[in-house]
Amino acid sequence: MPDEPSQPTARRLRKSTAVTLAAAAGYVIAWGVAVAGIGVMNAERAAVAMSRFGNATAEDLAHLALDPLLRGDRIELGLLTNRLAARPEIRRIAIHTADERPFVVVGAAPATAPTYVRPVAAGDTVAGEVSIALDPASFAVSSSFVLAESWEFAFAGLALTVFLFYLGSRLGSPEL
Repeated sequence: MPDEPSQPTARRLRKSTAVTLAAAAGYVIAWGVAVAGIGVMNAERAAVAMSRFGNATAEDLAHLALDPLLRGDRIELGLLTNRLAARPEIRRIAIHTADERPFVVVGAAPATAPTYVRPVAAGDTVAGEVSIALDPASFAVSSSFVLAESWEFAFAGLALTVFLFYLGSRLGSPEL
């Protein structure tokens, strides 16, 4: 038997080291899930805010544009759209007549920009339509702001990790 090559044995970690590594891995995983969750919640919050703003602004502009559009008053519509287009959330505003000709166009936006369209209508008669293209970046909350808002959770996770490290290091001690 002594001449047989010995089988390599698997190297085992001490129990305290294993617990410490498990605690560290758990914290890293929990932190990753939290950051991913914050990102998803931030994106959803931004999409909802952008949708509300776009729908409300387009609806208001369609209501305010009715009389000047019926009168053919480009100056009044130009003043109204320029005032709205000065907002950082708005990239482009266009008001078209009933025959789809551009009447007033302010700003520029890529074709992929989220656009909200509403008819300009008096009763059942459509006088034209308004379209508002928004800048999605204006509605996103910065990650640093979101992380600053959730510092308590990060601190609690860190405190739990420190406690688990301490517990793991004391596992092999006779005093515990």
